[in-house]
Amino acid sequence: RYLLELTMIDYKMIKYPPSHLAAAAILLSNKLCRRTVSWTRDVAIAVGLTQHGLRDCVVHIIGLLEQRESWQAVHRKYSQPSYHSVATIAFKAHTALAEQQTTGLHWFDSSIASEASAAHPDQMADPHQASEYVTDIAAVLHSSEGKYMIQPDYMQSQLEINAKMRAILIGWLVDVHSMYKLKPQTLFLTVSLVDRFLDASIVSRRFLQLVGVTAFLIAAKFESSNTDAGLREMADLTDNSSSKEEIRRMEISILTALDFKICAPTPIAFLEPLQRINRCDEAHVDLARYLLELTMIDYKMVKYPPSHLAAAAILLSNKLRRRKLSWTMDLAGFTGLTTEMLRDCVNGMSVLLFEREETSSLKAVHRKYSQRLYHEVANMAFKAHLVPRKQHKTHAHSLDPSKASEDGAARPDHMEDAQQASEYVADSAIVRPSSEGKYMVRPDYMRSQLEINAKMRAILIDWLVDVHS
Repeated sequence: RYLLELTMIDYKMIKYPPSHLAAAAILLSNKLCRRTVSWTRDVAIAVGLTQHGLRDCVVHIIGLLEQRESWQAVHRKYSQPSYHSVATIAFKAHTALAEQQTTGLHWFDSSIASEASAAHPDQMADPHQASEYVTDIAAVLHSSEGKYMIQPDYMQSQLEINAKMRAILIGWLVDVHSMYKLKPQTLFLTVSLVDRFLDASIVSRRFLQLVGVTAFLIAAKFESSNTDAGLREMADLTDNSSSKEEIRRMEISILTALDFKICAPTPIAFLEPLQRINRCDEAHVDLARYLLELTMIDYKMVKYPPSHLAAAAILLSNKLRRRKLSWTMDLAGFTGLTTEMLRDCVNGMSVLLFEREETSSLKAVHRKYSQRLYHEVANMAFKAHLVPRKQHKTHAHSLDPSKASEDGAARPDHMEDAQQASEYVADSAIVRPSSEGKYMVRPDYMRSQLEINAKMRAILIDWLVDVHS
């Protein structure tokens, strides 16, 4: 609180959002208190910020700490025993640490923020996990997914094809993908390319399979360096109904229509960090992927962003596996989503789960995940854990929104304290950052003032600190 009140007085600090100021105060106070880990996994996930993202804000607060005598009211207030004399302690701690380093960079532990990604200790040592960048990667994925969202009603502009034909195509592509044993990313990217191309172009019925097989070829070349999928193999897949030249021309058409922007965020990209945060075992991962692949086939699910689909798959898979908490504070903080926000998406997945054996286009996915290789997750007895199908539209008993907050209580006594509103902690962590932008002031508003300046503002707030005390 002492660090935060220092920031109130300095006009230069108003450019930072309240959430950044609070996070920076926690990070710096942990460093001053010599915490072993100054930026923990839980904090990084809850605020969605990395130490690197807070660097400028923290450096500014350090500068205020060095000029503490300029803010006498705050310094005097927090030098009192009733505030544990933290003003004096903070300065001594800062001086001791500053003597060890000559730059402000010593305040930051470059590898600590990555703990948000490490569900298991051995993942920190695996360079393929890119654990030190997981928070930044997630931020980039979230910021870019909106650019690649397709129109949820794009099928209405198609003259010869419909949602059922699309489902048959993707069901066939699931089998093709299994035959080549490529990475899951290849399949999801293939479907993304198909949908984006159909959203951008009118395609005749006889060219639909050609679009699918060409999208698969592009995705395979993009995601898998050692794939055997080539023009000849793709032509063979179509029983020679499409020639190599036709596939080559379609490849040019797709790339041109998409402006060569292939790398769009897919649900599997969002799922990977979530399954680590959720501490999924291999069978749990396969179950979440099974749910996601079911959604690929149903045209009605294209309206949901990839991040929502991945989050809903984790939530529903937790429920199916009877996890005590199906949506934890860690998951809510990392995704920025609550159970209420995911309700419709989860219910849509539940319906697909019931219909997996009845709908022919879903059989390819069901067949694939009935194999031992995928822990036979498609054969699990799901119906006992879910709502009867008739209730899906009106109820969502498969969700437990009140439990999401149980992971958010820092201390057990918070659960009994009504003032803490612990049952809403996960939701409030989302609502506050989402609304703070509406109330941000212009960082240069003082320029429009004719008779007052930043120094006068500082004197006023310094006085208000005394009045408040």
